[in-house]
Amino acid sequence: MKPPRLPPPPLTESRAWYCLIINQVATPGLGTIWGGRRKLGRVQLALALVGFCLLVFWMWRDLYQSSLREALGEPPLPPATAAGNWGALCFALAWAWAWFSSVRIVREAQRRERAKPPRLGTG
Repeated sequence: MKPPRLPPPPLTESRAWYCLIINQVATPGLGTIWGGRRKLGRVQLALALVGFCLLVFWMWRDLYQSSLREALGEPPLPPATAAGNWGALCFALAWAWAWFSSVRIVREAQRRERAKPPRLGTG
């Protein structure tokens, strides 16, 4: 039997900023997960992955397949712009949602840092 999972330690301000950077530069939702909001971060990450997959499908279908069919002299496929539009929308929503989550995480960490009592000198 597994021992119970301990709660994560409180976020420091520097780690909260790290979570914001991860959310905005690397992967929307990943920084939210690392910031301690696991369920919310998983939804953001899933939304970003759906958007990414739709964008990749659109790029493959419209750019690669159409240019390949054109090179072979076949008629081009009708554009799949809906996949590209939905993919961009899903990814943009995940990114914006991750931004707001990150700002909340940073503000919460800043409040926690300000509420700490000052350290006493040792000497």
